[in-house]
Amino acid sequence: SSSSSSSSSSSSSSSSPSSSTRGVPDTIRFRFGDVLHITSDDSLKVSKNIRGHYLIHGVNHGRPVYRKCASEDNVAAVVFYWDCRNGDNFAGWWIGPDIGWKHPGFARHTDGEAATPADRGWHVISDGQDDCSIHVAVVDFDGVPMWSESHLVNSLPKLKFNACGDPAVTAAVSGSYWMDGFNHGRPVYRRDGSSAHAEADAVIFFWDDRDGPVWSGWWVSPKLGWDHDGFLHNPDTSSQLPPTMGWAVLICDATEETLELVHALREQP
Repeated sequence: SSSSSSSSSSSSSSSSPSSSTRGVPDTIRFRFGDVLHITSDDSLKVSKNIRGHYLIHGVNHGRPVYRKCASEDNVAAVVFYWDCRNGDNFAGWWIGPDIGWKHPGFARHTDGEAATPADRGWHVISDGQDDCSIHVAVVDFDGVPMWSESHLVNSLPKLKFNACGDPAVTAAVSGSYWMDGFNHGRPVYRRDGSSAHAEADAVIFFWDDRDGPVWSGWWVSPKLGWDHDGFLHNPDTSSQLPPTMGWAVLICDATEETLELVHALREQP
């Protein structure tokens, strides 16, 4: 089902699918569910590692990733989901220093059906036992006063289209993009209004195959939906984030080889 866009009938025709009913906001905004607050007993060995506020920061295996604010405890941590591709011992929700298995992780929850992290019932990896003191709560962003504007910028996922050889394409899409919700299960990014070429809006979004393969993949357009033919299209449907290369320029029906999307997912504090 659509995360933020209305469903339209499946069709392989070349006509545009139904326009999205979800308007893209003019400014960065957070919705209830985008910020987590993790607490635990001070006596818990991993307490310093996991406690703090976490901001939504992309997706992994189709579910949200949350990254701890860079200013809290100076310990990097993420909350992420892992599906059953590596067996039941890895499936579920994890709290660790990063996504993946270079570290055994701080804590795990085995509820593989939950769309978001569970509030209680976490298993501490180092102790080999459950700890009822770990609490994962959803909070309002407005209720986190220690996050200044600079902390916000340092925590948000960021993408940037570099200038390319075509001035028209550069003007249409180049600049920095911030994450702004989800569509069809993957992140939406909106161009920063302060970008040098940001006279017009530009949004990066994913569309699944509900309307046929012609419409599936990643798009760059003035808005989410089909009121506009779009600036760019990338047919890569396997990538959970917008691909860095291989973007087709729709206004001239060609691939602009010099156009690159840079993933600066986290600025260093």
